[in-house]
Amino acid sequence: MLGAAAPGGPAIVLHEPFVDERADRSRCGVKRVGDGETAVVRCGDPPSQWLGHSLARELRANGFRVYENEAPPDVPALRIEGYLEYLFIENQFEARFTHRATNTPEADLAVRLVAHGARFEAQRRFYIKGAGRDDGGLVERNYQEALDNAVRGSLEHMFFAIGELVASTPRFEAAACSVGARSTAPSETR
Repeated sequence: MLGAAAPGGPAIVLHEPFVDERADRSRCGVKRVGDGETAVVRCGDPPSQWLGHSLARELRANGFRVYENEAPPDVPALRIEGYLEYLFIENQFEARFTHRATNTPEADLAVRLVAHGARFEAQRRFYIKGAGRDDGGLVERNYQEALDNAVRGSLEHMFFAIGELVASTPRFEAAACSVGARSTAPSETR
């Protein structure tokens, strides 16, 4: 994959897709009425895949050169691995004494990034909650809005954390990354 259009911008080797460490990968959430689950929310595409692609797109749009597997031999690059730890969308249904029920979709998203340089390893965990609108009904667009808000928030936090790391590390102390496989983190189970 080609790097960003900004020549000389920081170089990142971003492993895509992220590793999916969610306990239940068969669904992305539930719809509820009262205490009962009425439907399962499924993701159309694997979230670990589109989350990694979205981060790469965000980095490129902001001047980073992003490579998928390895940077060219003469380019010092920071290697980043992403782990999707949690993603769950559900509505918070609450009947009130005013005879008006609230029904607000929420999406919880937890991602861990691990960055590797020539002489360091750093990791940071991001937990973001996104909310949708309360229309009083189970409207699909409200669930999507909750997920979009959580993803947007997580991308913003991940981008700024990567920017802080690059800014605080002289020449990233990065090696020219010729990486074939991910590191074998103890939590990496499939």
